[in-house]
Amino acid sequence: MKKDENLKNEFKLASADKLGKFENNSKKIKLGYFAKYNAIATYQDDKLNNITFYMPNWKAEKVHELFKARIENKNFNLYHCKGVRVVKIY
Repeated sequence: MKKDENLKNEFKLASADKLGKFENNSKKIKLGYFAKYNAIATYQDDKLNNITFYMPNWKAEKVHELFKARIENKNFNLYHCKGVRVVKIY
């Protein structure tokens, strides 16, 4: 549980380098791109619920392209579970 709290502190929405938001089925979805971690975080109603970390050899430009594509296509992952789901892409 402590790990989840640390993640939540590191991935505060206000700290994101890039933000995207939209509504889908009345769910307020936000995506935040964090260059420091090469990661994209998904929020629902301002609550962190998914972080996808990309491998270091994926350049920031590539991850940012994915970020834009996810927003344009409204492609996001929502997981209804306690804590935060963390995904690592190899």
